[in-house]
Order: sequence, then structure tokens, then C-alpha cells
Amino acid sequence: MGWPRGTTEGRGELNRDRRRAIYKRISEIVADDVPFIRLQSQPFVWATTAKVSGFYLNSQCRPFVALREMSLVR
Repeated sequence: MGWPRGTTEGRGELNRDRRRAIYKRISEIVADDVPFIRLQSQPFVWATTAKVSGFYLNSQCRPFVALREMSLVR
């Protein structure tokens, strides 16, 4: 799916009222096509030890794993 056709029309329109109408229509299209947003959380359990560093959870409680930043102490 690409950008709505009006985005290129809006950029090229010099008349303020016509440009406003184009972008208003785009905002209506976006509002109608808004994606599903989950409002409840799913339980996640993560376990690690003091020997692992560089592993942490992001704001959605999903593991953020950057292998370059992770290390294991022996």
C-alpha cells in the first residue's frame, strides 16, 4: 500500500483552501484505516542470571537483544 493519491496533490496545490480539503480527506482515509491496537497485555516471563549483561526489556516488555552489547561472564 502506498501513500494516498492526495499527498502528492497536496504538496503541489498552492491554493490554501484546496490544499486544506485535500489533507482533510487524507486524514479521514487514515482515520478509517487505522490499524488494530491491542488494549490488553499478554503475560510474559523472562529469566536471566547475573552472568548475563546487556539483556533488557523494552517498553512493551519484549526482550531487546543486541548481541553486540550482550555478554556472558564465566
